[in-house]
Amino acid sequence: MKKYIKISASMLVSIGILTACGGSDKQASELSTANESEESSVDNEPEITEQENSTNEEENNEDISSEQDKEDNQDEKNSAEDQMNLEIGDTAIIESTIGMYKVTLNNVQFKEEIEGESSQLEAYLLVEYTLENVGEESIEVWESMRTVEATDWLEGSGQSDVSGQFDSLESFEDNILDPGEKAKGEVLYNIYDADEFYVRAHQGLIASGGLKNDILFTFQKSEIE
Repeated sequence: MKKYIKISASMLVSIGILTACGGSDKQASELSTANESEESSVDNEPEITEQENSTNEEENNEDISSEQDKEDNQDEKNSAEDQMNLEIGDTAIIESTIGMYKVTLNNVQFKEEIEGESSQLEAYLLVEYTLENVGEESIEVWESMRTVEATDWLEGSGQSDVSGQFDSLESFEDNILDPGEKAKGEVLYNIYDADEFYVRAHQGLIASGGLKNDILFTFQKSEIE
């Protein structure tokens, strides 16, 4: 009887060990499967390669460069260039701190006196201009025409408008010119007698930054007598 009891006990212990081992193997198998699934999930995630990073950086740089080019082109479009070979009848574009405008030199007369009064130098240049506001802001007519001067010597100083001293002249009125509007008027300069004369941008304003570009009209005395 004792012998049977020992055999039964041994069988129960064996069954317990087998059951424990079976459970442990099952848990190990499940854990291994879970780990493999996680590794597979990580492996399947898309990787960003160095080439893709480089491509993205190049695209961003191209976008920035494109925007900069657009801004530069817009600046160039809105900027006036120097115009140094102009004649009577030509039109110059002037860009200043007060705006952008066109100045057309319609005609010029050489005068020894005006209203019986002699020039403070040797003669007068009577110039008719057309002023057109081509900017986006309103401009003052008198202030705009003050950016142009006359001279008989490019190395010397220029002469400013003195037309306001004479009632018979159709000088520019001191008013406002809105974008797209035009005005016509006469400007009078004291001048030395010479064979060649010049109308140019005010050189002092160019030096100070008040004007952003230079202009130069050249004409002979024989053209205006």
